[in-house]
Amino acid sequence: MKTCKLKNQNKTNNALNSMNDGVKEIEEGVLTIENLNNALEKIMSVVNESSVKDREIAKEVDGLVKMSDGIVRVMENISSVTEEQTASLEEINVSFSSFTKIAEFLHGQICTFKV
Repeated sequence: MKTCKLKNQNKTNNALNSMNDGVKEIEEGVLTIENLNNALEKIMSVVNESSVKDREIAKEVDGLVKMSDGIVRVMENISSVTEEQTASLEEINVSFSSFTKIAEFLHGQICTFKV
């Protein structure tokens, strides 16, 4: 009878030990899950910060594009004005050439007069 009782106690102890081991494994699993959850929260925080910074960068790039467009328009205006000035200078040059010819003609006419 004692042997049967000892066997039952041993079986009970083994069962309790197994249960204790199972509880420890569950507790370790819970800690692992909590650590994973904390790590995922940190990752999500970094992703959110990165997303905010990406939007800020996109706004800055958009602003730079608008500024570049403005600069292009100014440069086109300057080019247009320069072309107009060049055309005006060419007209002035033609006028001076005509004036020079007239002056040469008049000088020739004056030389023919005698006092």
